[in-house]
Formats: sequence, C-alpha cells, structure tokens
Amino acid sequence: MKKSIKLMAVAVLVLVCGKANAQLGINVGYAPETLTTNITSGNTTNSSSKDMNGFFAGVNYNLPLSGNLCLSLGAQGRFNVRTNEETLLTVTAKTTETQMLVDIPVLVNYGLNLNPVAMLSFYAGPMLTYALSGNTNVTTHSSATNLLDSNTDVNWYGDNTNNERMNLSGVVGVALDYASFRLFGGYRFGLTDLDNRDNISTTAAGVFVGLGITL
Repeated sequence: MKKSIKLMAVAVLVLVCGKANAQLGINVGYAPETLTTNITSGNTTNSSSKDMNGFFAGVNYNLPLSGNLCLSLGAQGRFNVRTNEETLLTVTAKTTETQMLVDIPVLVNYGLNLNPVAMLSFYAGPMLTYALSGNTNVTTHSSATNLLDSNTDVNWYGDNTNNERMNLSGVVGVALDYASFRLFGGYRFGLTDLDNRDNISTTAAGVFVGLGITL
C-alpha cells in the first residue's frame, strides 16, 4: 500500500509540472458497489455479497504525454447507501448502511479521433480510495404500540472494528467525447482485503457510468 501511495505522489508531481497543458474535466455519475466476503474455516470457504448503490462527483486533469496518449489524475467524492426492511409479526426492522469515500484515480488513456469534435478513448490504471466514514443504522418499530422501539448506530471504522479504510482498485473503461461533453463507463475491481482478520477477506468491485464536461 505504501508503494501505491508513492506512485500516486509521483503522478501528482508529473501533473503539477505539466498542468499548463492539462485539460480539466468535471464529472458526475452512478457507481454501484458489491462487497464480497469470503470466510474460510478449515478447507471450507463460504461467500456472501452485499450490493450498495453509489453516486460520485469529482474533477480530473488529463495531461498529454505523446500524441493521443494521456495521463488523467482525478479526485472524487463517492457516497454508498443500502437499505433493507424486514417485518416479523408487528415489529419492523429497517437497516440503513451509508459510506463516504474519496477516490484518487490515476489513469492512462488513449484516444481515437472519430471526427474533428468527437473522440473515443480507452483507459486503465489504479485508483486509491480512502473511506471517510461508514455507518449502519438499525431502527425497530412496533405497529402494536405505534412507537419507535429502538434506534442503533454502528460505526464501521470505530475502535475494535476489523474494517480497513484504505483500498486500491484497478480501473478499466471507455469514454466518448463530443465537443465539451463526455459520456464514460467502466469497471473497477478491488485489489486489497478490506477486512484485517486472517480467515475473512472482503473485496469491493462494481461498474460505473457518468457524464462530464471538459473545460
């Protein structure tokens, strides 16, 4: 992970040195995420997954390297959310999970000119993610008494938790630019274990789609 952070720092330095030629982009989009957990006991491994809706907004600089080959460095905020509601007899339990993250993607991209105002680009590279917060809220309500019975919060990254804040992912995707507008999409896959226990591993992955403008 330290090596990954150093690589990110080198990319920042390259960007700063060449920012006069960089193209600024502003992006928003939808990025659902699946958390897959594997629990190993002896020779047996049990898997489970959890799907979360995700939304992001951010900026990126695209720095020309050679011809249509560029390096894009960005920063974006991402919000994940998942809700589930179950009812047993007269008691309803609602679970809401939320997570706030910051992503720093460093992507090499190559563009193919379709016409004077349109370009199709392919990109790939690493993305460093830091989780600012994560929380599970559980409320229970009894229709028999018409009262709120309980409201409990669990901090994902509090004391004595096993969740890791830092994640490194690989990213691949494609973008279509037309004049100052951009439509893009891709897939990200986690490369690090988000659970620090020896017999349990959790990874994050998901597709993403977005819209952007270039300035």
